[in-house]
Amino acid sequence: GKVNLSADRVFSQQDTEVIIASGNVVIEYEDIAISAQELCFDTHKNIVWGTGNILVSRGEDMFKTKHVFLDLKSKNIKLRDISLAVQPPDSKEILYIRAKTIEDDGTLKKGRGGVFTSCKLPKEPHYAIYSDVFEYYTNDKVIGYNNWMSNAFAFVPLYSPYYYYELGQRDIVWNFPSIGKKETPGWGWFAQNTIDYNNIEGKDS
Repeated sequence: GKVNLSADRVFSQQDTEVIIASGNVVIEYEDIAISAQELCFDTHKNIVWGTGNILVSRGEDMFKTKHVFLDLKSKNIKLRDISLAVQPPDSKEILYIRAKTIEDDGTLKKGRGGVFTSCKLPKEPHYAIYSDVFEYYTNDKVIGYNNWMSNAFAFVPLYSPYYYYELGQRDIVWNFPSIGKKETPGWGWFAQNTIDYNNIEGKDS
């Protein structure tokens, strides 16, 4: 496929076949677009990489990241220090996602060090789910493995080996889980989902 590159300045290293582009850099390849202040493009190995404040889009997905590595042959993208926001079509909540790493091969996005929250302060959320490993499916779902559910008002984080959150159209709308404590004998700290009943009829509660 054809690679489109635009930038304020372009410097070519003849001996290494590496192009260094700086200033309002945009690289486009098929359904992938990368915007940054500086990117390096190895025309021999067909790889692109860069660090800084970078915006990566692929199809309907758009990520803010601090590091990108793109293999043009395999179309595999590796990102570090990522953030994005997703609003399911039938929910009032915005799901904020941060991750240490994400690898995207075009069909599946696998991440590590994920943080998921609908708190309005996503950088320092009052409540969140922390996943060691997760899978992100565009407009469909997020699956987390080895999860800790944390709430600033609850002193005990709760563990769950598996967590599933739908991003697409849903028959029943599950809100983001809440953590609390029951004083009833035999109960303690708990995590629970709530259902937006009115949304089942196509309306928000």
